[in-house]
Amino acid sequence: ALADCDRAAAEYVVNIGSQVTVRINGVDRVIAPFGQVPHEPFQLTEVWLFNNHKITNANAAIFRDCRNLTHLYLGGATISDEGLAFFRNCRQLTNLGLNTGVTDAGLIHFKDCKKLVLLHLGGETSDIGLAYFRGCKDLQELILEACHKITDKGLDIFNDCTKVKLIDIRNTQITRSKFEDLKKTHPRCKILSDFDLDDEMSGENHRSLTTSDTTKTPGSQGWPADAPPPAIAPFDADQAKHHQAVWAKYLGVPVEYTNSIGMKFRLIPPGEFTMGS
Repeated sequence: ALADCDRAAAEYVVNIGSQVTVRINGVDRVIAPFGQVPHEPFQLTEVWLFNNHKITNANAAIFRDCRNLTHLYLGGATISDEGLAFFRNCRQLTNLGLNTGVTDAGLIHFKDCKKLVLLHLGGETSDIGLAYFRGCKDLQELILEACHKITDKGLDIFNDCTKVKLIDIRNTQITRSKFEDLKKTHPRCKILSDFDLDDEMSGENHRSLTTSDTTKTPGSQGWPADAPPPAIAPFDADQAKHHQAVWAKYLGVPVEYTNSIGMKFRLIPPGEFTMGS
């Protein structure tokens, strides 16, 4: 019966233009939008309904017994708290991304999801909603950007999350004091905040007032003297990779980054080229 539920849900998702992942004999297979669902038995493990405006709260009932789901992405989808009730049995979730319209009333349906590794919540989440995720000790990524109701108190429930590698608290009510505490309690964690941007802009303004032209690298558009050389065309593929690597190291960022919804980004180093070349 559960296998039939997984099949029905998978067929529904791909037929409304979204992607799923199914597991057949331990091997994961991605089914693209409008693709063919396998005839052999499978488990539905991932559902990507990002920005899908065809799903409704009523149709979400098709997921009520999909208990094999590990990844669920609903960012931008037309589903509200009412529809989320049908995911209450998805207790094996490791990755959860919800849309901005979801409130604390919808988050309660995920209170038993204690295996979460990634949690991405929307703008209507408050400290009350965050409390439902207490005990997620395997959490590695916590994305709360634009959750304007989140305060310092809400983050306290994640104090025991020692595995966390990324916390995004931009556009929240988190104070600078809490931000500084996070840096101390999670020294290996990358923390994205409005305070980093403020500090960076303040530093740039200070440098612009105190740094003379003699400290700038000639021919590098006024960049700091310690900056790597710009990537000025022509250059071959190996040289391009070298430029990426040295600029990534200089900026303290990876050459390639995958965000919380699976989108991949690659660093493009600064430089010059001739349009049309």
